Amino acid sequence: MTTVLAVQHAHDVEFAWDSRSVLGGQVNELEVPKVWCKNGIVIGFTGYTADMDLVWAMDYPEYHGQDSRTYLITELLPAIKAVFKDEASHDEEDGSYGFQLIIAVDGEVWLTDGKMSPSRYARGVYASGSGAGYAAGGYWASGSVRRALETAAEFDSGTGGTIHTKWLSELIREEPEPKNSEPEISVQPLEDYSSESWWKRVKDYEEWLKRP
Repeated sequence: MTTVLAVQHAHDVEFAWDSRSVLGGQVNELEVPKVWCKNGIVIGFTGYTADMDLVWAMDYPEYHGQDSRTYLITELLPAIKAVFKDEASHDEEDGSYGFQLIIAVDGEVWLTDGKMSPSRYARGVYASGSGAGYAAGGYWASGSVRRALETAAEFDSGTGGTIHTKWLSELIREEPEPKNSEPEISVQPLEDYSSESWWKRVKDYEEWLKRP
């Protein structure tokens, strides 16, 4: 699996995550990040890569400064559930999902459970994935998110590869600008065939054709 860690500070949030991907007994290193910012919302994902791609690619509802919990419960999480309505990761019988999310909205961190219910913790440490317990313990022991992920990688076979750390403010600042879906079309004015200059060019061309 993987490990993502977020630590809430007074004026910022510190994120850390690994880059390991384990599929069918093969161990690889992902080039795409497991934590990203889109539309001002930061999401850390732990679960299958195919599910991560769907959460990354979907459109996020606009956040208009309302209470972050209200935004999650009434807008963002229902939008994510709609994406997975017909996907195998959604268990129709008990309503659970095969992944967890660490979400930062307006500087506040939330952790979803298997049924996409968001929670905030008084201690401000949020860990998710197969190495979550090791990462949380590593952070309390060292006070370093990087050391916490290194601890998870040491004891959890699903965690490893390159360790990334970034502040929430960095992730928001580095969010790519949305591409314009409608390319600009340059419209050239039609030639004025009645103009004197155009007829002069025609005459010049006719004279050039008569040259020996």
